[in-house]
Amino acid sequence: MVELTAYPLYLIDDDYYWEKKGEFSSSLDNLLDDPNGLWGTQSSSYQGKYDRIPEDMCVNYEESLYLIKPKSLKIIVRIEGQEFDNAKRKIRAEFEYNDITYIFPVTDPVIERKFLSGENGNFTLSTENIYLCVSVGLPYNGYCYKFLASIIEWNEKK
Repeated sequence: MVELTAYPLYLIDDDYYWEKKGEFSSSLDNLLDDPNGLWGTQSSSYQGKYDRIPEDMCVNYEESLYLIKPKSLKIIVRIEGQEFDNAKRKIRAEFEYNDITYIFPVTDPVIERKFLSGENGNFTLSTENIYLCVSVGLPYNGYCYKFLASIIEWNEKK
């Protein structure tokens, strides 16, 4: 078992309010991460593709968050878990990054609200102004699971 001390944890203090200091007005391209891959392609869950890492390999990675520009992006809205008597509508993102196709669960609340209020299906999005914030979580049942934390549509301010 991997010790939690191998993973730095950060807590946000609820006793302090955040204060807006300004707006980002540059290109997000300047902030992009450039990993060769997204924490490897060792393992996939039942509904995902390359969406988890065996727990003993999690310590091989220092980064847990990347801002990337996908080559393609499709939102998948479907009922999952019926075969396990745990049916629930879920949202996943299928995207291509560095010639590898991934399928990650989506945890972006704005995207969840938008797509869960509509029909099931596959929805292809233009990636012209789209950036993805992808992340990997702490160990759970022998794996560290990857997820799409945020889909950012960015139109540069002129």
